Amino acid sequence: MIARLERESNVRRLDDDLAELFPDSRSVNDALRTLRDLAKRVGRPPRRRAA
Repeated sequence: MIARLERESNVRRLDDDLAELFPDSRSVNDALRTLRDLAKRVGRPPRRRAA
């Protein structure tokens, strides 16, 4: 059933250690939006050259 939900919807399962930190979808969404906004401010790191 979980596999079908993941395939057919936007439901994602958190690992147990993260589920303790993010008890509901609002807290997950807030954290992801904050991370997105920080990434936009910082910009992308320079690409590494292959050795």
